[in-house]
Amino acid sequence: LFSDRDEQTYAVFAEYAMLAGRLTHRLAYENTENEQSFGDDPATETTTEAVKYRLSYGLDGAVAQADQLINLLVENERDSSSSNPLFDREATSFALEYRASFANGLDLQAGARFDDNDVFEDATTWNVGLSYTLGDRGIRLHASAGTGVVNPSYFELFADDFGFTGNPDLEPEQNRSFDIGVEFPVFAGRGMVDVTYFNETLTDEITSIETGPGAFTFENQSGDSDRQGIEVEGDVQATDDLELRLAYTYIDATNPDGSVEIRRPEHELKLGATLQTFAGRGSVSTDLRYVAGNFDTQFWTGGTTEELPDFTTVDVAARYDLTDRITLTGRVTNLFDDEAVEVWGFASRGRAAYVGIDARF
Repeated sequence: LFSDRDEQTYAVFAEYAMLAGRLTHRLAYENTENEQSFGDDPATETTTEAVKYRLSYGLDGAVAQADQLINLLVENERDSSSSNPLFDREATSFALEYRASFANGLDLQAGARFDDNDVFEDATTWNVGLSYTLGDRGIRLHASAGTGVVNPSYFELFADDFGFTGNPDLEPEQNRSFDIGVEFPVFAGRGMVDVTYFNETLTDEITSIETGPGAFTFENQSGDSDRQGIEVEGDVQATDDLELRLAYTYIDATNPDGSVEIRRPEHELKLGATLQTFAGRGSVSTDLRYVAGNFDTQFWTGGTTEELPDFTTVDVAARYDLTDRITLTGRVTNLFDDEAVEVWGFASRGRAAYVGIDARF
């Protein structure tokens, strides 16, 4: 099997500040066009267009320095496809957010969003976050909670290939979650460690089911899919030029029937380092990622779920300031060309190198 895909993405925005920077407006237009073919089939063109407007108002000063800020968002997004007019859909969204940072060390964020969908049921979601720093000790307590909605994908709704038949009666997935954690300094303030517990519940999760030999479709699961775990993050300024990073995530993810959730790695470890070079004009970074305990469905074996092999990838990147305004960049992903398989039956991208120029004017 083979597939060809061409993607073009562009965006343009304008910002305008008034009232001495206390009120700002941002208007953006974004466009993504994809052309994809499978095998010798004709190519399908899909387009996503979005117009977004954001108003920000500083309650106690200019937006950039305000301790209390209100954001208002209005956006319209349209999807279309050359293969089927049923793929066309549109949503208009409104969101309101409040942010505040108080002198006693308390930070607050709260927001609500309403999505007016022309295909799916309208949705209202919310989120709230709290952070509190304990005096001069540098210990920070933090927590957040919220809800979310994810609409079915085109493939899940209208698939007619690779043995899959779409289900146009699918409902959006609904998520609710919370997390709580603590951040504290280490090595006399040269570093920090953050430990967070998170818990998520997914309702109406969309999953694939077998309808016959080599035939599949999609349905909303009955009941809740539960995910919980621990995240540990840390960094330390080992020397004036060397920064070290660490991140570890443990996830216990199960389906409503208690079986393991696919494509949710139980263990994921990241290690990184950045070294400043050439008297501060450049830097070199290395990042390692290790994944274990990841399960996925082997469709060629009748739909059994099996554990994927553990894998480790290494990425490197470098930057060098040619001038005060022009920077040379380069990076290599999957440096050792590891066969990092995250989905059964799909090869991962091998070693890849990128070179670029950043210009600021």
